[in-house]
Formats: sequence, C-alpha cells, structure tokens
Amino acid sequence: MEWVAAALVIALANFVLGLAGGTGRYLNYREVAFDPLDPRHYSALLPRIRTRKGKLVATARAGRPGRGRGPRRVIVVRVPRLRWPIPGLIDRYIVRTYLEKYALVLTAFWAIFVLVSFMDLFDDVQRNRIKGILVLHYYAFTSPNIIHLMAPVAVLVAVLITFGVMSRRNEITAMKAAGISIYRASAPMLGLGALVCMFMFGLSELVLPSMNKVANQDRNVIRGRIVDLEIADLGVERVDLFEAEPLTDPARYWDLDALTAEYSRYLAEWESRPVDGFADYIRHLDAWRRIPFHDPGLPTPAGERAWRVFAELEARLAPAAWERVAARVG
Repeated sequence: MEWVAAALVIALANFVLGLAGGTGRYLNYREVAFDPLDPRHYSALLPRIRTRKGKLVATARAGRPGRGRGPRRVIVVRVPRLRWPIPGLIDRYIVRTYLEKYALVLTAFWAIFVLVSFMDLFDDVQRNRIKGILVLHYYAFTSPNIIHLMAPVAVLVAVLITFGVMSRRNEITAMKAAGISIYRASAPMLGLGALVCMFMFGLSELVLPSMNKVANQDRNVIRGRIVDLEIADLGVERVDLFEAEPLTDPARYWDLDALTAEYSRYLAEWESRPVDGFADYIRHLDAWRRIPFHDPGLPTPAGERAWRVFAELEARLAPAAWERVAARVG
C-alpha cells in the first residue's frame, strides 16, 4: 500500500535523525567539552584495544619436569557500555504531570473551536429548523478532526506549562542537585511526543476520511445545501455547491424592451400579410430566425402572439415549400 511506503520513508528519516541526536546527546553527556565537529570525540563509540603483560604459572606434565614460561601479551577489548534510561519514579511523575496538562489544554482548545464553530452555524440551525440531535451528531464526527488540528499546539503548550510549573516549585533545581540533567528529565516528553505523532498519523490515515465524510453531510444539512449526492461512481473528484437566488428583476439581465420591439416588427409584417409559395416561406424564416436567440423564454404578450403566428405560417407554408425542394432536387 502507498501509505505504508510513505510511512516507512518518514519513519526511516526520523530514525536516522533520532539516532544522530541520541549519539550526540550521549557524547555530550560523556565528554566534558564535546565538539560535534571534532572527529576525535567520536572515538568513545569505538571499542578500545590495549595490551597488558601477563605471567603464566609454571606447569609440569606427567613424566616431564615443569618449565616456567615467560610473560606474554594479552589483548583486551573494552566495548563501551551504553546505559539506557529506565523509567523511574521521576519519569512517572513527569509523565503524569504532562498528561494532566496536555488533557486540560487539548480540552480547552476543543471547547473554544466548538464554541466558535457553533456560533457560525447558529443562524443556519434556526433558519433551517435543525434538531439538536443532528448538531450533536455533527460535532461527534467532527471532533477527531478538531483533535487532529489542535494536538500539535497542545503538545507545545503542555510542555511549556509542565516545565514552567516544575520550575516554579523548584523541582527542576532539586533534580539538578540530585544529578539529573534537564536533558534526562525531558526524555519522557520526547517519548510522549513520538507517541502523539504516531497517533496523529494513524488518525489521519484510518479514521478521519470516513468521519469527515459523515461530518460534511451533516454540515450540508445544517447549511441547507443539497445532500445525498452520489457521485463516487462517476469519477468526479470535486463538486461546487451553490445556493441559487430567485430571479426578481429579469430586465436587469435581458433587454426586454428590444425583444418586444422585435416581436412587434415581426407581427406587423407577417400577422395579416397574405403569403403563399416558397419565396414567402424563406422570407418568413429569415425574419424569425434571430428572435429565438434573444428570447430567454420569459412569458410576454407580444412573444406569445408571435409564436402563434409563426406556428400557423410554418404549418401552412412548410409542406408546399419542401415539396418544391424535393421536386427540384429529385
């Protein structure tokens, strides 16, 4: 699947950057003055090889006198031991404090978003007489999208509040006095931030598409728009819905006076004129053919009379005219 490949690419890049950051953090903790541009400081990650002199005790085999052996060199390989931080009492305390602040901030942001959105929809709810259960259904299905939008900001604010409160209570100073650096204290925050990132990615790929579809349908009902529009099988990716306004002043868009004048000229020429033959049929069509392109189809007295005259002349002259054409052609 495409989203799996995209997730692997993103995870690989994050893993490489995280590994580089963790390596730099370990070396900074190990070295007194760590310079990331000095390659000699990275030698702490390599195994150390040194030699030392040893002395073997003389042994005697059966039937042979014991012989002492001289000293020999022994190679000792010392591999640096990495100490992984294990969650302890302070980590659990920081996680509990952070989750409390994160839930509080996320709930506050969600409430503000819902309040502003409801104020925007309140007029539509009253005008279209929407039931309260539909409004609750809409916000139930749009809440995951709100959480997805507010989660990054909530993470940032929760971290600032957590460390701000701990600094105000002198808990940061107490941890430093106990030998716990601020970097070590921030490890739970980084882990929770990674969990939030994975949760947001799964939410956007697996949950939000279907829930946003239902929320959009409810929003269209609240707004009074067209709903239940099935266009998935037609291959249409986008549809723009608009609300049509009733036409109250047609003279604003069409020149009805000029159209009435055209109808009047046609009636004056052809309503009481005696016509007969192919030539009159052609002149009759030539006088009429421009008028339908100017007429929007609105009911007017002159237009109705002109259409009746045209239909009568067409019924009387057309058969004889086409017979003459057929005789000449055939």
